[in-house]
Amino acid sequence: MNFTERSNKARNALLIFLLAGCPLMATDPSTKPRPISYRDSDDIPHIYVLSGFTTELRLDPSEVIVQRQLGSDYFIVDFLGREANVKPAGTEAGKRTNLQLLCASGNIYSFIVEDVSKRPDIHADLKVIVKNADKEAQAAMLAPPVLFTKDQVDNLVQPLRQQVALTTEQLKREEKDKQEQISAAVQNEASSIKHRYQWKHDKAAETLGVTDIWDDGKFFKLAAKPQEAAALYEIKDGHESLIQYTYDNGIYTVPKVLDEGCLRVGRTTLKFHRNQS
Repeated sequence: MNFTERSNKARNALLIFLLAGCPLMATDPSTKPRPISYRDSDDIPHIYVLSGFTTELRLDPSEVIVQRQLGSDYFIVDFLGREANVKPAGTEAGKRTNLQLLCASGNIYSFIVEDVSKRPDIHADLKVIVKNADKEAQAAMLAPPVLFTKDQVDNLVQPLRQQVALTTEQLKREEKDKQEQISAAVQNEASSIKHRYQWKHDKAAETLGVTDIWDDGKFFKLAAKPQEAAALYEIKDGHESLIQYTYDNGIYTVPKVLDEGCLRVGRTTLKFHRNQS
């Protein structure tokens, strides 16, 4: 072996020694977008990422990503519209996981994400263009969406929430107005009631069960629960005359104001009269 051959051997041995003792480093990431023709029936495609870089996944223009599922928290995935950005969260080269992107069309895209920071044989991706080649998936992109992003849901629901709030507020106002009207009517009714009748609180009153007599300026009222059916009479100029009245729930009601009258059953009579003051 001559001197040249011995020198080459020594140099090669030294090179092998140095390579064995030093960690392998990745090559620079690819600056050209890598196209992927996506089919559900094909093997799951790989996405190669590199520490310190972000890899962009760009789906078909009609797709809108609404959710992502990631198998490991070592990777970070953000998405907006049809684009998703993937990057390693740490520096542990060789990490791998699966990624699923769920779109508004109902289409699901699955990938294997791998950190190739220590693989000199593979260029990491900076941009991956994903074209879905399945006809059913393409048709789904053109159909109305079946899933929505949170922002889209909020935009759809917000007008409904506002309408419900307005309707609820309107119902509250109407209920308040109704209660105020009822309260005013009750107060008006109460103010119009006049307990200005006098009668003897004697045996006849007890037998006829008379408890109160009043009027509201339009109607005469007499509260009584006689043991037998009693008749109500009006007295004018000392003469009794049977008048029109109703009896309901223990209340005699006459559609006018009486100045004087009596309630009679058999020989039992209770006379009453209205004070003019």
